[in-house]
Amino acid sequence: MLALLRPCCRAFLFAAVLCSFAAAQTIEDAPPSPTTCHGVQLGAHDLRSDADQQLSSLLATGLSDLLIEERDGRHCVLQGPFAYEVEAIAWQHQLRDTISDVSVVSMPVGEGQTFSDALPAVYGTTGQTAASAALASMRGISAYTALEALDGGNAAVYRTALKNALPSHPTSDPMHGYIVANLGILDLKAGRDHYTSALSQLRPVADGTIAASASVRVMAMVRSAWLIHQTGDRLQAFRAWRETEQFSNSETVKARCRVEWVALMMELAECDKGTHADMRHAAQVAYAAYPNQLKRRAVLELMFAETFSRQPAARHALSAQLCGAFVEKYTPLNVNGALDREIYSAMYQAGLFHERAGNISQALDWYEHVLSVVPSDFEGFAGAHPHAEALGGLSRQAARDGNTELQRAILRDIVKQYPNSQLARKILNGYSHLVQETGSEE
Repeated sequence: MLALLRPCCRAFLFAAVLCSFAAAQTIEDAPPSPTTCHGVQLGAHDLRSDADQQLSSLLATGLSDLLIEERDGRHCVLQGPFAYEVEAIAWQHQLRDTISDVSVVSMPVGEGQTFSDALPAVYGTTGQTAASAALASMRGISAYTALEALDGGNAAVYRTALKNALPSHPTSDPMHGYIVANLGILDLKAGRDHYTSALSQLRPVADGTIAASASVRVMAMVRSAWLIHQTGDRLQAFRAWRETEQFSNSETVKARCRVEWVALMMELAECDKGTHADMRHAAQVAYAAYPNQLKRRAVLELMFAETFSRQPAARHALSAQLCGAFVEKYTPLNVNGALDREIYSAMYQAGLFHERAGNISQALDWYEHVLSVVPSDFEGFAGAHPHAEALGGLSRQAARDGNTELQRAILRDIVKQYPNSQLARKILNGYSHLVQETGSEE
C-alpha cells in the first residue's frame, strides 16, 4: 500500500531536522525571566482605611500573601503575586463564592520580585510534609505484612481479605487507611465505571480523615489527583498534584507530580486558564529540578516541543524540529525500551507538525519511518497508536493526491487494526461513509 504513495527518503530525515535546530528555543535553555506577574483582586476601595479593614478580615480567615496596592486611583486588596496566571485563576475560582469582587489582574514584575507558590489546599496538608508524619511506613506491622503478601495476586482474593480485615481496625488505626486506600485502588483498576467508588474511598485517606501512614497517604493523594483529573476538574487536579509534590519526600513521586501539573497547565491554557508560555516556563524549571529522572524529563521535553504547535499563534515547524531533535537525543538513552513511548510519539508528532507546517516531504518521511521502526501493536499516549497516526498521515496525502481508493483502503485498515484508537473513533465519526463504501465493495 505505501509503495503507491511515494518512495521513502530516510537519508534526509534527521539532517533536515537538525540543520535548523541550533537557533530554536529548547527546554535546556535558561527559563526566561518573567516581565509580568499575576494577582487576585479581592476588593477595591476609595479609602485606604477600608482596604486595611478588608485585609485584616481576610488574614483572620487564614488567607496569606495579601497586600494593598493603588490601582487606577483606588486601594486594591490583592493576593499574590503569582508567577503563573493559572495560579491566580485557581484562587479566583476558590474564593468567588465567598468574596463578591474577585478578579485576576496582571502587573509588572518588580526588581527582586518573589512569588507566592501557595494554592488552595485539596487535601488539607498545608504546613505538613510526609517527613513530619508520626508513622512513615507500614513495614513491620504484622497485619500489614499478611495483606501485602496478597497484593498483586488474585484481585478477588485480595479484595475479600481486605474487607474481612477492615472491622478489626478503627478509623484511628493506620491499618484502616491502608485497607480503604487499597480497596479504592482495586476499584480504580476495575475501570472507568468504578472511578467514582475509587475516589470516594481514596479521598478520606488523602485528606487525613482516615488515619494512614505517610506512604499510604501519599499513595492515596496521587491516585485521587489522577481520578480528579479524569472527572474533568482540571483546576482541582492541578492543585492536588501541586499539594502532593509539596507533601511527599520521595523524589520519584515529586517528579511524577511535577510532570502531571505541568501537563495540566497545557490543558488549562487551552481552556483560557493560563498560557502556553507559562507552561513552557514551568516545564523548563521542572526539567532542571529533577536531573536524575530521565523518563520524567523526556515527557517534559516532549510536551515542551508540542506546545509550540498548540498555542494560538502556532509554530508548527518549530514543534517539528524539536520533536526530531528529541528522537535524536533520547534514542541513545533508551535502555531496555524505557523511553519507547516517548520516542515513538515524538516520531509521529514530527510528521504531524511538519504536515501542518506544509513540509509534506519531511512529514511523509517521518510517517514512513514510524511504520518501519515502531512495532505495529505498540500503543502510545491515551490510545494514540503511532502506527495508526502514521497511516492517518498517509491517508491525508492520498486525499491530497486525489487517490480516493487508496485513502479508503488506509482508513479501513486503521479501523480494522486499531479499533480502540483515537484515530479510529475520529474516522468512524467523520469518514464512516468512506469506510462503509469500502466494505460494501468487497
